[in-house]
Amino acid sequence: MQIACKLSALIKHEPAMKVFMTRNDDVFIPLKVRVAKARKQCADLFVSINANAFTSRAASGSSVFALSIKGATSSAAKFLV
Repeated sequence: MQIACKLSALIKHEPAMKVFMTRNDDVFIPLKVRVAKARKQCADLFVSINANAFTSRAASGSSVFALSIKGATSSAAKFLV
């Protein structure tokens, strides 16, 4: 949640951009609900920041999921298109 808030603050300083947070607390909201909220705002971009599970504190790095409009490969991705 801290990362999302920091990113939100950075984006708010961009003159042609507006931020809409789908949640304000560190609580679970299903992906379908977050997407519906973004669509209601007519969002041009949907960013979801997640903490993946790990078994070692030494784990580091990041992953990126980009949805292809031409071919969703999972049922969750097909829902987003």
